[in-house]
Amino acid sequence: MSIHFYKDLKSTDSFKALANPGVYTQMPEDWCLVVSDVRDSTNQIKKGRYKDVNLIGASIIAAVSNAINVTELPFSFGGDGAIIAIPGKFREDAERIAKGCRKHAKESFDLNLAAGVVPISELYENGHNVLLAKFQTSEHVSQASFMGDGVLVAKSG
Repeated sequence: MSIHFYKDLKSTDSFKALANPGVYTQMPEDWCLVVSDVRDSTNQIKKGRYKDVNLIGASIIAAVSNAINVTELPFSFGGDGAIIAIPGKFREDAERIAKGCRKHAKESFDLNLAAGVVPISELYENGHNVLLAKFQTSEHVSQASFMGDGVLVAKSG
Protein backbone atom coordinates (compact mmCIF):
# COMPACT_ATOMS: atom_id res chain seq x y z
CA MET A 1 0.00 0.00 0.00
CA SER A 2 1.36 3.36 -1.00
CA ILE A 3 -0.26 5.41 1.77
CA HIS A 4 2.11 8.38 1.31
CA PHE A 5 1.93 8.46 -2.50
CA TYR A 6 0.81 12.09 -2.70
CA LYS A 7 2.97 13.31 0.18
CA ASP A 8 6.04 11.82 -1.52
CA LEU A 9 5.07 12.90 -5.05
CA LYS A 10 7.57 15.23 -6.67
CA SER A 11 6.03 18.65 -7.22
CA THR A 12 6.41 21.39 -9.80
CA ASP A 13 6.42 25.09 -9.04
CA SER A 14 5.41 25.98 -12.59
CA PHE A 15 1.70 26.36 -13.25
CA LYS A 16 2.43 26.25 -16.98
CA ALA A 17 3.99 22.79 -16.51
CA LEU A 18 0.58 21.39 -15.54
CA ALA A 19 -0.36 21.52 -19.24
CA ASN A 20 2.39 18.95 -19.92
CA PRO A 21 1.24 15.33 -19.42
CA GLY A 22 4.88 14.45 -18.66
CA VAL A 23 4.68 16.02 -15.18
CA TYR A 24 1.82 13.68 -14.20
CA THR A 25 2.22 10.35 -12.41
CA GLN A 26 -0.15 7.42 -12.65
CA MET A 27 -2.19 7.01 -9.47
CA PRO A 28 -1.55 3.79 -7.55
CA GLU A 29 -4.16 1.14 -8.25
CA ASP A 30 -4.65 0.58 -4.52
CA TRP A 31 -6.12 4.08 -4.08
CA CYS A 32 -9.71 5.27 -4.57
CA LEU A 33 -11.37 8.41 -5.85
CA VAL A 34 -14.06 9.94 -3.67
CA VAL A 35 -16.27 12.08 -5.87
CA SER A 36 -19.23 14.38 -5.31
CA ASP A 37 -21.53 16.53 -7.41
CA VAL A 38 -24.47 18.72 -6.43
CA ARG A 39 -27.20 17.76 -8.89
CA ASP A 40 -29.20 20.58 -10.49
CA SER A 41 -26.60 23.07 -9.23
CA THR A 42 -27.12 25.47 -12.13
CA ASN A 43 -30.77 25.98 -11.22
CA GLN A 44 -29.95 26.22 -7.52
CA ILE A 45 -27.35 28.90 -8.25
CA LYS A 46 -29.90 30.80 -10.37
CA LYS A 47 -32.12 30.77 -7.27
CA GLY A 48 -29.35 32.51 -5.33
CA ARG A 49 -28.16 29.40 -3.50
CA TYR A 50 -24.55 29.53 -4.67
CA LYS A 51 -23.22 29.53 -1.07
CA ASP A 52 -25.22 26.41 -0.24
CA VAL A 53 -24.07 24.70 -3.44
CA ASN A 54 -20.42 25.58 -2.74
CA LEU A 55 -20.65 24.46 0.88
CA ILE A 56 -22.20 21.10 0.02
CA GLY A 57 -19.91 20.65 -2.99
CA ALA A 58 -16.84 21.03 -0.76
CA SER A 59 -18.23 19.08 2.20
CA ILE A 60 -16.76 15.77 1.05
CA ILE A 61 -13.23 17.26 1.03
CA ALA A 62 -13.55 18.54 4.58
CA ALA A 63 -15.18 15.37 5.89
CA VAL A 64 -12.71 12.97 4.26
CA SER A 65 -9.66 15.09 5.15
CA ASN A 66 -10.72 15.30 8.78
CA ALA A 67 -11.37 11.56 9.03
CA ILE A 68 -8.32 10.38 7.08
CA ASN A 69 -5.57 12.57 8.45
CA VAL A 70 -2.63 10.15 8.42
CA THR A 71 -1.15 11.57 5.22
CA GLU A 72 -1.64 14.29 2.62
CA LEU A 73 -4.62 13.71 0.32
CA PRO A 74 -4.90 15.24 -3.15
CA PHE A 75 -8.18 16.98 -3.90
CA SER A 76 -9.81 19.31 -6.37
CA PHE A 77 -12.90 21.46 -5.85
CA GLY A 78 -15.11 22.45 -8.75
CA GLY A 79 -17.74 24.71 -7.13
CA ASP A 80 -20.56 22.19 -7.15
CA GLY A 81 -18.52 19.08 -6.50
CA ALA A 82 -15.16 17.68 -5.66
CA ILE A 83 -12.73 14.83 -6.03
CA ILE A 84 -10.36 13.57 -3.37
CA ALA A 85 -8.04 10.58 -3.65
CA ILE A 86 -7.49 8.26 -0.70
CA PRO A 87 -5.53 5.11 0.05
CA GLY A 88 -7.81 2.13 -0.58
CA LYS A 89 -7.57 0.89 3.00
CA PHE A 90 -9.90 3.79 3.93
CA ARG A 91 -12.57 2.91 1.36
CA GLU A 92 -15.21 1.84 3.89
CA ASP A 93 -14.65 5.01 5.92
CA ALA A 94 -15.03 7.11 2.77
CA GLU A 95 -18.23 5.28 1.79
CA ARG A 96 -19.74 6.06 5.21
CA ILE A 97 -18.64 9.69 4.86
CA ALA A 98 -20.16 9.96 1.37
CA LYS A 99 -23.44 8.57 2.68
CA GLY A 100 -23.39 11.08 5.55
CA CYS A 101 -22.67 13.97 3.19
CA ARG A 102 -25.57 12.93 0.93
CA LYS A 103 -27.88 12.74 3.94
CA HIS A 104 -26.74 16.12 5.31
CA ALA A 105 -27.17 17.79 1.91
CA LYS A 106 -30.75 16.52 1.65
CA GLU A 107 -31.88 17.01 5.23
CA SER A 108 -30.18 20.33 5.97
CA PHE A 109 -30.13 22.05 2.58
CA ASP A 110 -32.67 20.17 0.45
CA LEU A 111 -29.93 19.57 -2.13
CA ASN A 112 -29.27 16.35 -4.00
CA LEU A 113 -25.61 15.40 -3.60
CA ALA A 114 -24.30 12.52 -5.65
CA ALA A 115 -21.27 11.15 -3.79
CA GLY A 116 -19.41 7.89 -3.87
CA VAL A 117 -16.14 6.02 -3.93
CA VAL A 118 -14.54 4.51 -7.04
CA PRO A 119 -11.50 2.21 -6.73
CA ILE A 120 -8.79 3.24 -9.16
CA SER A 121 -8.12 -0.44 -9.85
CA GLU A 122 -11.64 -0.72 -11.35
CA LEU A 123 -10.97 2.27 -13.60
CA TYR A 124 -7.72 0.67 -14.78
CA GLU A 125 -9.45 -2.69 -15.36
CA ASN A 126 -11.91 -0.89 -17.66
CA GLY A 127 -9.16 0.77 -19.69
CA HIS A 128 -9.25 4.22 -18.07
CA ASN A 129 -6.36 6.23 -16.71
CA VAL A 130 -5.94 8.47 -13.64
CA LEU A 131 -2.92 10.75 -13.44
CA LEU A 132 -1.88 13.25 -10.80
CA ALA A 133 0.50 16.18 -10.55
CA LYS A 134 1.43 18.23 -7.50
CA PHE A 135 1.75 21.99 -7.94
CA GLN A 136 3.71 23.67 -5.16
CA THR A 137 2.21 27.15 -4.85
CA SER A 138 4.34 28.17 -1.85
CA GLU A 139 6.58 26.64 0.79
CA HIS A 140 3.64 25.20 2.74
CA VAL A 141 0.88 24.94 0.13
CA SER A 142 0.45 22.52 -2.76
CA GLN A 143 -2.47 21.84 -5.07
CA ALA A 144 -3.41 18.63 -6.84
CA SER A 145 -4.10 18.46 -10.55
CA PHE A 146 -5.87 15.38 -11.87
CA MET A 147 -5.75 14.22 -15.48
CA GLY A 148 -7.10 11.25 -17.37
CA ASP A 149 -10.42 9.89 -18.57
CA GLY A 150 -10.78 7.82 -15.39
CA VAL A 151 -11.50 11.01 -13.45
CA LEU A 152 -14.36 11.85 -15.82
CA VAL A 153 -15.73 8.30 -15.60
CA ALA A 154 -15.60 8.36 -11.79
CA LYS A 155 -17.37 11.72 -11.64
CA SER A 156 -20.12 10.68 -14.04
CA GLY A 157 -20.80 7.34 -12.38
